[in-house]
Amino acid sequence: MSPSSPCPKTQASTGCCAHPSAAAPASCSPSACTPLHAASFTPADLARFLRLLPDAPWIGEIGLALSPAGRPSRRAQLRIFEAILSEPRATALPLTIHSRGAELETIERLAQAGAPRAILHWSTGPLRLETDGPFTRHNSKPSRPSDLPDLLPRLAALWSTDEYGARNQLNANQTVFLSPPTAS
Repeated sequence: MSPSSPCPKTQASTGCCAHPSAAAPASCSPSACTPLHAASFTPADLARFLRLLPDAPWIGEIGLALSPAGRPSRRAQLRIFEAILSEPRATALPLTIHSRGAELETIERLAQAGAPRAILHWSTGPLRLETDGPFTRHNSKPSRPSDLPDLLPRLAALWSTDEYGARNQLNANQTVFLSPPTAS
C-alpha cells in the first residue's frame, strides 16, 4: 500500500480496515478496501494493519471475493485473510467479511479461527443492511449510507413490526455485535 492510499488509517489493500472508531472513517474508499486488492498488499502493509488492532473496536472489509474479478488473486486473498484470522486480537473483534463467491470457504475459515462475531456481506444472496456503495445501486445511483432508512418499511413488514420496532431491532443487533463476547 502506498502512502497515498485512500485508506490511510486502515491498511486497505486487501480489504483490511481496522477502524479506530465504531463508524467507518470517511477516508475509507470501498474500491481500496476490498479483497480484490490483495495482490498489492505487502508484508509491511500487513504488519502495519496488525499494529492498529489494539486501537480498533472492529475490523471491516476482510475476507474473500472469488467472483470472476477476484479469482486471479485467490491465493493472495487467502494468504492475507488467514494471516489476519491467525491473530487472536483480530478474531476477538467484530468483523465485516467479504464472501462473494466463497461463502462456504469463508465460513469454514471463520469457524476454524474461532471468530464469534462476523457479518458476511457481498455474499451471493441474503439481504444485508449495508450499502457497500458505490458497488451497489439505489434508485439508479450509487448506494450511500443515507439510503439505508429506505429499508425500514421493508424490514418492518418482513419482521411483522412497525418502523420503530425495526429500527430498535437494528440498534439492538448493533449493540450486541459491538459488545465483547461473553465467556461461556
